[in-house]
Amino acid sequence: MRIAFTDGEMSNLQADFGQLLCACLVEYRPPTKSRPSPWAGLRTFTLHDYHGKRYDDKRLAVQWRDAMKEYDIIVTWNGIRFDLPFLNTRLQQWGEKEFVPAIHKDLMYTARYKLRLASSSLESVSNYLDICARYAVAKTKMEPRQWVRALGGDEKSYRYIIHHCQQDVKVLAAIWQETKRLVTNLGAK
Repeated sequence: MRIAFTDGEMSNLQADFGQLLCACLVEYRPPTKSRPSPWAGLRTFTLHDYHGKRYDDKRLAVQWRDAMKEYDIIVTWNGIRFDLPFLNTRLQQWGEKEFVPAIHKDLMYTARYKLRLASSSLESVSNYLDICARYAVAKTKMEPRQWVRALGGDEKSYRYIIHHCQQDVKVLAAIWQETKRLVTNLGAK
């Protein structure tokens, strides 16, 4: 079974008032001594015309959807209630077919219900599992100013958001590696 970890960054919490800014996907690769990270093949999807038609996220939405179709299992963090509904709303906006994964595992719920931590945020779980030290990858901070500036056309802020998304999918893969024994129901959606 091919497993992919994915995340998107958006301009708003509501897809009818916002849009996709970027999305990332990495494939699961069990770590080895020579390659200790549990991810491979980082794919980044960005706005086609950031300096012209920033509002046009159609190509980004379609590319993200089509990339996820290549995998048997999609793993997200809060993707059940946010990322995939947001993506599907944007796809509908553009008259495109929605994405329904064969199997979707949301590790936020694995962390929330299979561990007993004070917080089930990606950052908190990553810190608890010591992901930075074990896998040499760290979640970047959510910097609201970067989102506001990127929406206004600031290239440096847009690159920050892209890097943030790339780090999130790597952290997600590392959390999977540490918690995959807790994941259940891989045969159902």
